Amino acid sequence: MSVLEPPVRLPRFTVTTLDGDELTSTALEVGLVQLSFHRYAACPVCSARLAEYRVHHGQLAPARVVWFFHSPVDKIRRYLPNGAPFTIAADPDFEVYRQFGITRGVGVVASPGAMLAAIAATTRGYGVGLDVDGTAIMRPADFLVRDGVVVRAHYGRHMGDSWSVSAARAAIAECADVAPAR
Repeated sequence: MSVLEPPVRLPRFTVTTLDGDELTSTALEVGLVQLSFHRYAACPVCSARLAEYRVHHGQLAPARVVWFFHSPVDKIRRYLPNGAPFTIAADPDFEVYRQFGITRGVGVVASPGAMLAAIAATTRGYGVGLDVDGTAIMRPADFLVRDGVVVRAHYGRHMGDSWSVSAARAAIAECADVAPAR
């Protein structure tokens, strides 16, 4: 599937969350939701970004946050034994990634931005001794959904190119008072 061009209806999906619950796209059709797609659960760069979100997720209100990893639930539990203060979803078969037009590419790991992100994450202690439990070349992507409509889309150029909390907060602020396009 090609990239999503907002405004567009939220694609239909069902995934399993870290808590073992089923999450459907229908459950995300009310209010603001940030969907954040990352590489595998042991990814050092993803872990560094996740740490930022754990600390500052309260700044993203009124949006609900849902993070996706393409690792299976058991691997996510291994690397996130304490979970997160927001929903973590597993998509090991890349079904939802494909629906959102998220692609793979060598530039995800072989670019100056990727190298800087990897160095920053590993110097902060993320990823040391962890194994790769997925594809290293999956691009990150972020989406803001309002009342079932994708209103913002960001497709990362490299593994560190995902929304920071401040970038997500800015997208949420822009969309919080905007009527959804249908």
